[in-house]
Amino acid sequence: MIEKRFAQLKSDFVSAVSHEFRSPLTSMRQLTGMLATGRIPNEERRQSYYDVLSAETVRLQRLVEGLLDFGRMEAGAREYSLESINISDLVRSVVTDFQREVQEDGYHIDLVAEGPELTIQADREAFSRALWNLLDNAVKYSPDYCTVRVELARKDHKLFVRVQDRGIGMSLSEQRAIFDEVLKMGIPLRTFESA
Repeated sequence: MIEKRFAQLKSDFVSAVSHEFRSPLTSMRQLTGMLATGRIPNEERRQSYYDVLSAETVRLQRLVEGLLDFGRMEAGAREYSLESINISDLVRSVVTDFQREVQEDGYHIDLVAEGPELTIQADREAFSRALWNLLDNAVKYSPDYCTVRVELARKDHKLFVRVQDRGIGMSLSEQRAIFDEVLKMGIPLRTFESA
């Protein structure tokens, strides 16, 4: 039963990714067409369209990188580059970038960082992508609540990064299925904790 549910989650993932690609590509195609045919009457408006094109290009690149990374993890070919990073700064940076992307839709990311600056050994890119994905899911699956809380704390020599929303949630069996797949991908489970 769990394998069937995980297969469904994978299918849903592919469907969601396909949908996510359509949005920036549609915007890029429309704006590029308008710019190429000279239908934008003034320089200020042209510049705002160039800014949107730039943002959509970054968004598309993030989607492609995420999809490639997912494929590498599934194949067991994802290599992690551990380095000493200031996790407080990294979390703030990801939250700030994500807030910029969702603020026009009325969402607010509330960051609570306790205590001193924290340094850990981690893969900067993988950690950033994981946090971004959690924030993205929190927004997607919480359509009726526009505040997402991110908490960074240390307790008993452990670091906790929590993303809390008031969305639809996942059943315990779905959570277990995901963590089983995480183990199969070779990612140490001790780095994850479900609420």
